[in-house]
Amino acid sequence: QTSLRRRAELYRQALAADPDFALAMAGLSRVMLDNYWHGDREPALNEQAREWIERAVALQPDDPRVQLQMGEYLYRGRLDYEGALAWLDKAERGLPGSAEVMALRGFIYRRLGRMDQAIAAMQRAAERDPRSSEVLVGLVEMAAQTGDMAAAQRWDDKLQALPDLPWTSRSAMAGMQVALQGELGPAERMLAVMPADSLDSGRDPYWIPYLKRDYAQASRALALVPDELLGSQFIALPKPLLRARLAYAQGDAAQTRAEAASAL
Repeated sequence: QTSLRRRAELYRQALAADPDFALAMAGLSRVMLDNYWHGDREPALNEQAREWIERAVALQPDDPRVQLQMGEYLYRGRLDYEGALAWLDKAERGLPGSAEVMALRGFIYRRLGRMDQAIAAMQRAAERDPRSSEVLVGLVEMAAQTGDMAAAQRWDDKLQALPDLPWTSRSAMAGMQVALQGELGPAERMLAVMPADSLDSGRDPYWIPYLKRDYAQASRALALVPDELLGSQFIALPKPLLRARLAYAQGDAAQTRAEAASAL
């Protein structure tokens, strides 16, 4: 969040110096979109992202970097996958061989369920930018999601070799092993060495003991989680929902109903 705020501040300074700086508008749209996508899904952030990218397109409709950001906005801000792909086609004509265009296309294909195309696009992105942790994480996840754990491991080996890899990226394979194979060991070992500020919104220390049916430890971990909406672009987890799951697992019907009602 600190980095996003700083980026927004710099783009606004650029626009103060040049109010018609279309690339700064596109950059500010991306910051708002990142906040919306990875944050709390506030509609106001989505609307601001739309306004900035539409202003940029009005000023520089043929700039491929502006076109790329319009494609990203339609994907994340409107879930308009076909519309986003059309803008990426335009952007690619001006940015031939762009790993960013290819990777974004791969993520969109995944959302459309076109996994062969998604993986092919991400592989092309990796060829052009082999040090992109975002691309390699995408390949780990996509290979795992299609059942090819051997390929996922090969991509994870490349991922782990990157210097200064964020913990959220480092733990991608372990997360896939939990979700798809029920293997908790890699995630447990990862959690044992992860700094506290790298944990996923406080859910991680709760999740592993919950899956191991160590409900006492899960309860202690959950007590340390902030009383806020947890999650990401994939899932929303009110803290009472996690308490409801614990109560249900332990056969406490009354508490399950009470916590579930609070979560709703």
